[in-house]
Amino acid sequence: MKDDIHIILEKYITVIISSVITIVSGIVFLKLNMTDFKMEKVDLIFSSVISVITTIIGFLLTGLTIIMSLMQTRIMRIIRKNSGEKLLSKYIISPIIWGIISIIYILIVGFNLNSENNVKRLNILVLIFEISMFIVGTIRISYFMKEMFLKISEEYKIKDEKNMTRKAKENSVKFVNK
Repeated sequence: MKDDIHIILEKYITVIISSVITIVSGIVFLKLNMTDFKMEKVDLIFSSVISVITTIIGFLLTGLTIIMSLMQTRIMRIIRKNSGEKLLSKYIISPIIWGIISIIYILIVGFNLNSENNVKRLNILVLIFEISMFIVGTIRISYFMKEMFLKISEEYKIKDEKNMTRKAKENSVKFVNK
Protein backbone atom coordinates (compact mmCIF):
# COMPACT_ATOMS: atom_id res chain seq x y z
CA MET A 1 0.00 0.00 0.00
CA LYS A 2 2.79 2.39 0.94
CA ASP A 3 4.66 1.56 -2.28
CA ASP A 4 1.50 2.18 -4.34
CA ILE A 5 1.12 5.66 -2.83
CA HIS A 6 4.81 6.35 -3.46
CA ILE A 7 4.48 5.26 -7.12
CA ILE A 8 1.36 7.41 -7.62
CA LEU A 9 3.06 10.42 -6.01
CA GLU A 10 6.19 9.84 -8.06
CA LYS A 11 4.17 9.72 -11.26
CA TYR A 12 1.82 12.65 -10.63
CA ILE A 13 3.71 14.94 -8.25
CA THR A 14 4.20 17.71 -10.82
CA VAL A 15 0.50 17.71 -11.75
CA ILE A 16 -0.54 17.66 -8.08
CA ILE A 17 1.72 20.56 -7.07
CA SER A 18 0.84 22.63 -10.15
CA SER A 19 -2.89 22.00 -9.64
CA VAL A 20 -2.70 23.07 -6.00
CA ILE A 21 -0.85 26.27 -6.95
CA THR A 22 -3.41 27.02 -9.68
CA ILE A 23 -6.41 26.31 -7.42
CA VAL A 24 -5.02 28.49 -4.64
CA SER A 25 -4.37 31.27 -7.17
CA GLY A 26 -7.93 30.91 -8.50
CA ILE A 27 -9.39 31.14 -4.99
CA VAL A 28 -7.30 34.27 -4.30
CA PHE A 29 -8.51 35.81 -7.58
CA LEU A 30 -12.15 35.03 -6.67
CA LYS A 31 -11.78 36.48 -3.15
CA LEU A 32 -10.26 39.66 -4.56
CA ASN A 33 -12.93 39.87 -7.32
CA MET A 34 -10.29 39.90 -10.04
CA THR A 35 -11.66 39.06 -13.46
CA ASP A 36 -9.25 40.85 -15.77
CA PHE A 37 -5.71 41.97 -15.09
CA LYS A 38 -4.67 45.28 -16.53
CA MET A 39 -0.95 45.04 -17.08
CA GLU A 40 0.99 48.14 -18.04
CA LYS A 41 4.10 46.44 -19.39
CA VAL A 42 2.63 43.08 -20.36
CA ASP A 43 4.96 42.81 -23.35
CA LEU A 44 8.00 43.19 -21.09
CA ILE A 45 6.62 40.64 -18.61
CA PHE A 46 5.82 38.13 -21.34
CA SER A 47 9.18 38.55 -23.09
CA SER A 48 11.02 38.16 -19.77
CA VAL A 49 9.13 34.96 -18.94
CA ILE A 50 9.81 33.61 -22.44
CA SER A 51 13.52 34.46 -22.07
CA VAL A 52 13.80 32.67 -18.72
CA ILE A 53 11.94 29.60 -20.01
CA THR A 54 14.08 29.51 -23.16
CA THR A 55 17.29 29.76 -21.13
CA ILE A 56 16.27 26.92 -18.81
CA ILE A 57 15.21 24.77 -21.78
CA GLY A 58 18.65 25.47 -23.29
CA PHE A 59 20.33 24.21 -20.11
CA LEU A 60 18.13 21.11 -20.08
CA LEU A 61 18.89 20.35 -23.73
CA THR A 62 22.60 20.88 -23.09
CA GLY A 63 22.40 18.47 -20.16
CA LEU A 64 20.57 15.97 -22.36
CA THR A 65 23.26 16.31 -25.03
CA ILE A 66 26.02 15.73 -22.48
CA ILE A 67 24.21 12.69 -21.10
CA MET A 68 23.73 11.32 -24.63
CA SER A 69 27.46 11.68 -25.28
CA LEU A 70 28.15 9.58 -22.18
CA MET A 71 26.04 6.63 -23.35
CA GLN A 72 28.86 4.08 -23.41
CA THR A 73 30.75 5.32 -20.39
CA ARG A 74 31.03 3.98 -16.89
CA ILE A 75 28.72 6.76 -15.68
CA MET A 76 25.86 5.59 -17.92
CA ARG A 77 26.39 2.02 -16.81
CA ILE A 78 25.96 3.17 -13.21
CA ILE A 79 22.80 5.10 -14.17
CA ARG A 80 21.42 2.03 -15.97
CA LYS A 81 22.30 -0.19 -13.01
CA ASN A 82 20.25 2.10 -10.74
CA SER A 83 17.31 2.12 -13.22
CA GLY A 84 17.81 5.81 -13.85
CA GLU A 85 17.78 5.86 -17.63
CA LYS A 86 13.98 5.78 -18.11
CA LEU A 87 13.35 8.22 -15.27
CA LEU A 88 16.03 10.54 -16.60
CA SER A 89 14.51 10.68 -20.08
CA LYS A 90 10.99 11.10 -18.67
CA TYR A 91 12.00 13.78 -16.20
CA ILE A 92 14.06 15.80 -18.67
CA ILE A 93 11.45 15.77 -21.46
CA SER A 94 8.54 16.91 -19.27
CA PRO A 95 9.82 20.43 -18.40
CA ILE A 96 10.99 20.95 -21.98
CA ILE A 97 7.49 20.16 -23.29
CA TRP A 98 5.78 22.32 -20.63
CA GLY A 99 8.20 25.17 -21.35
CA ILE A 100 7.40 25.05 -25.06
CA ILE A 101 3.65 24.89 -24.31
CA SER A 102 4.02 27.90 -22.00
CA ILE A 103 5.88 29.90 -24.64
CA ILE A 104 3.25 29.13 -27.27
CA TYR A 105 0.41 30.03 -24.88
CA ILE A 106 2.12 33.31 -23.89
CA LEU A 107 2.43 34.19 -27.57
CA ILE A 108 -1.26 33.40 -28.16
CA VAL A 109 -2.34 35.48 -25.14
CA GLY A 110 -0.03 38.31 -26.26
CA PHE A 111 -1.49 38.35 -29.76
CA ASN A 112 -5.05 38.40 -28.42
CA LEU A 113 -4.58 41.33 -26.03
CA ASN A 114 -6.86 44.30 -26.45
CA SER A 115 -5.63 47.89 -26.58
CA GLU A 116 -5.94 48.23 -22.80
CA ASN A 117 -3.63 45.23 -22.16
CA ASN A 118 -6.25 43.36 -20.14
CA VAL A 119 -5.48 39.70 -19.55
CA LYS A 120 -8.40 37.48 -18.55
CA ARG A 121 -8.31 35.57 -15.27
CA LEU A 122 -8.64 32.23 -17.08
CA ASN A 123 -5.57 33.00 -19.22
CA ILE A 124 -3.58 33.89 -16.11
CA LEU A 125 -4.66 30.67 -14.38
CA VAL A 126 -3.70 28.57 -17.41
CA LEU A 127 -0.32 30.32 -17.50
CA ILE A 128 0.16 29.73 -13.77
CA PHE A 129 -0.54 26.02 -14.27
CA GLU A 130 1.77 25.69 -17.28
CA ILE A 131 4.62 27.62 -15.71
CA SER A 132 4.19 25.68 -12.45
CA MET A 133 4.45 22.42 -14.41
CA PHE A 134 7.62 23.75 -16.04
CA ILE A 135 9.20 24.95 -12.77
CA VAL A 136 8.29 21.85 -10.76
CA GLY A 137 9.55 19.62 -13.60
CA THR A 138 12.81 21.56 -13.72
CA ILE A 139 13.24 21.26 -9.96
CA ARG A 140 12.45 17.56 -10.22
CA ILE A 141 15.11 16.91 -12.87
CA SER A 142 17.61 18.95 -10.84
CA TYR A 143 16.88 16.84 -7.75
CA PHE A 144 17.10 13.63 -9.81
CA MET A 145 20.44 14.70 -11.30
CA LYS A 146 21.74 15.47 -7.80
CA GLU A 147 20.70 12.01 -6.59
CA MET A 148 22.30 10.35 -9.61
CA PHE A 149 25.48 12.37 -9.07
CA LEU A 150 25.62 11.14 -5.46
CA LYS A 151 25.12 7.52 -6.58
CA ILE A 152 27.79 7.88 -9.26
CA SER A 153 30.27 9.47 -6.87
CA GLU A 154 29.52 6.76 -4.29
CA GLU A 155 30.12 4.08 -6.93
CA TYR A 156 33.42 5.72 -7.94
CA LYS A 157 34.43 5.96 -4.28
CA ILE A 158 33.77 2.24 -3.79
CA LYS A 159 35.73 1.36 -6.95
CA ASP A 160 38.60 3.67 -5.93
CA GLU A 161 38.75 2.11 -2.47
CA LYS A 162 38.91 -1.37 -4.02
CA ASN A 163 41.65 -0.25 -6.40
CA MET A 164 43.61 1.33 -3.57
CA THR A 165 43.29 -1.84 -1.48
CA ARG A 166 44.40 -3.99 -4.42
CA LYS A 167 47.37 -1.71 -5.15
CA ALA A 168 48.35 -1.68 -1.49
CA LYS A 169 48.30 -5.48 -1.45
CA GLU A 170 50.36 -5.66 -4.66
CA ASN A 171 52.91 -3.17 -3.35
CA SER A 172 53.18 -4.56 0.14
CA VAL A 173 56.59 -5.41 1.37
CA LYS A 174 57.07 -8.81 2.91
CA PHE A 175 59.46 -9.07 5.81
CA VAL A 176 61.29 -12.29 6.36
CA ASN A 177 62.36 -13.22 9.86
CA LYS A 178 65.92 -14.51 9.93
